[in-house]
Amino acid sequence: MTTPPVEDARLRRRAEAGEVRAMSRLGYRLHQRWSTRPEALAWWERAAWAGDIYAMQQLAAHSAPEDTHRWQALLDVTRRGPRTHQVPPEVRNLAAGAALGAHRATFGDHPPTPNHRPPLLAALRARLRGQPIRTPPTWVFALGLIQQDDATGGLIVFPWRHTRLTRHITRDPRTTATTYTYRLTRDDGTHLTLTGTSTTGPEVWVLGEQIARAITSLQLPHAASALHTGHRLTFGPLAIDLHGIHHGPHTLPWRDLTALTIHNGQLHLAPTTTRTPTSAIPDLDILLTLATALHEATHLTSSANK
Repeated sequence: MTTPPVEDARLRRRAEAGEVRAMSRLGYRLHQRWSTRPEALAWWERAAWAGDIYAMQQLAAHSAPEDTHRWQALLDVTRRGPRTHQVPPEVRNLAAGAALGAHRATFGDHPPTPNHRPPLLAALRARLRGQPIRTPPTWVFALGLIQQDDATGGLIVFPWRHTRLTRHITRDPRTTATTYTYRLTRDDGTHLTLTGTSTTGPEVWVLGEQIARAITSLQLPHAASALHTGHRLTFGPLAIDLHGIHHGPHTLPWRDLTALTIHNGQLHLAPTTTRTPTSAIPDLDILLTLATALHEATHLTSSANK
């Protein structure tokens, strides 16, 4: 008879290999023990972003109270489906011309009427009244997004390969309400800002994180290749290359970096006192992935040479 530890080991191997159902089941197994509940949530999170409904439900039920709205919003968006039938012909044609690939999801309301209020004023009034913040019609495709401009009614295209993303997430300590702001900037300087709160626009978090994951997935291999051929990559006030991480005139070699952590919206490079607001760092996920890999590789090399 197969013992539970052996079953868990097999399940973990399948989950680590990318099997979504195994990730979800491993999360369930780990959640049965207090000591491994944090790891359970991590596996459920991976499964949830891969589309697993059960994992989303468990995260909505077992996450910290201030975070449950995020996973409920992801669950609602997933259950609603992509609404591909609602994509207007002009959006389909524009997406085809820009080579954005298959349609993935639709966010936001129906196109605005000519007499709608200015978007910023309307958003402010909605927030003050606790009403949902209106999101302009937004169509997400495999390789980019198209949004309808509230002011002009025109369509704006943001291909992932030519777009950088910054995110700014703040939590009110008095009410635990969370504000989400995502700013997309194209290579030509055109920008788009998405804003919502945990109470008046939680779907903005789903949209913003989907964009972040899509940009990272597409751009990370190219960034890694450029890095390993000797290029320096810039992320706002920071830059990295094979030698270390740079902040202005200062360089911290990878061998001297002891930790790369985020706390209270600040990226801390230990052992220095350098702290950089994460909201100022474009494509933070790419930076963290590459910096972590270079840091670990340097320390492994140093250990092998001792």
